[in-house]
Amino acid sequence: MSVSSPSLLTRIGNAIYPWRGAFGVPLVAVVLVFGHPQLDRGCTDAMARVLGGWTTMLAGLFVRVWGVACWFTRNTEGVIGGKRLMTEEGPYPYTRNPRYLGNFLMGLGASILSGVDSVPLAYTLVWCAVHVPIISAEQVTLGERFGAVYESYCRRVPMLIPRLDPAYPIAAQALFVNWRGGLREEVGTVSGWICIGIFLHFWRASHFAGWGTFGAHWLALALIALVFTGSEKLRRSIPLEQVERPEDRPIRP
Repeated sequence: MSVSSPSLLTRIGNAIYPWRGAFGVPLVAVVLVFGHPQLDRGCTDAMARVLGGWTTMLAGLFVRVWGVACWFTRNTEGVIGGKRLMTEEGPYPYTRNPRYLGNFLMGLGASILSGVDSVPLAYTLVWCAVHVPIISAEQVTLGERFGAVYESYCRRVPMLIPRLDPAYPIAAQALFVNWRGGLREEVGTVSGWICIGIFLHFWRASHFAGWGTFGAHWLALALIALVFTGSEKLRRSIPLEQVERPEDRPIRP
């Protein structure tokens, strides 16, 4: 995709960006109220669903935290025009939008864990309808801001689906970022999504064990709220100077 995106996509992306986190709420509500998970056909089927769902979700969490950890890196390479860009750090040599990719994988993993066959496809369609315009709008903005530098970056690195480049070994890119800063920033996201995965196990079990076990759902919801609140308080209790300084913070594409 070129830097100059269709104006309609740009307008749509700019309009829905502030509400991007709310578009999944109707889908979640429909699944929880009307969804009927399919019974696993055997132990292999159950293991494939559980392992596939958790692996996908945890992979998404890793990619998201990895991308955010680049905000706090002390690496001084990649100085272009006196401003540090994140095009050669962490996951950014492989995909231009690692946080969005991580978000997609987290939601897809949760969809798989739900055990409702139609949910992964429905989630993918809703996610694309919301995020493709947003990514296009952001691309136009960044192209206007950074010009030829960003255009060159777009030609080398795909918009979403990662590429593998031997010039940027994944191990090296993963090691030399500030994981402490990334985890501090995303501790609420990590704990919240793990609790969502646990909640889906309760929700699924209630369909086969009877709705009399619905009390477990409220326990899981309380756990989600407790862990999320506690993790956010923990995040805010860590002094910023321990993980970042304003002069170390790169521009966020």
